[in-house]
Amino acid sequence: MTTLIVSDPWDVHARSVAWALENEGERVHIWYTHDYPQKHHVSLRTGGGAAATVLHCLRHERDFDTADIDAVWLRRWYQPESSSQLHPADTRFAQIESTEFVRATINLLDEQRERFWINPVRAKSRADRKAVQLHHAAAVGLDTPPTLISND
Repeated sequence: MTTLIVSDPWDVHARSVAWALENEGERVHIWYTHDYPQKHHVSLRTGGGAAATVLHCLRHERDFDTADIDAVWLRRWYQPESSSQLHPADTRFAQIESTEFVRATINLLDEQRERFWINPVRAKSRADRKAVQLHHAAAVGLDTPPTLISND
């Protein structure tokens, strides 16, 4: 089995789980989204009857094709860091484009084929929003505090 852990470079839990899985003989790849595009290269190929997503992780000096991934742990998903060499006027644009590319890549993992997910994309997206959490908590009968979310 091959597992992909999507996280950030400071996440000791992700690294600990990877270590434990590797000690059990499993193959593990960690993709630190914060390090894209500065320290990780990602290639998406499509058309001509074949589609592939290949992540090249410089931190681990190994490539892997996402077609080989059996399980995905969507642990943490961080905004990519822009290059310090960019002109300040281009930094925000580069961050938006890089973030969208990371999101597309993660969503493609969910679309390519069935895999075992820990924190599936849609569930994580809902869980990351406090108002949605409160709504679902109340819907299943949990007591929720009076809450106002407003810009007024």
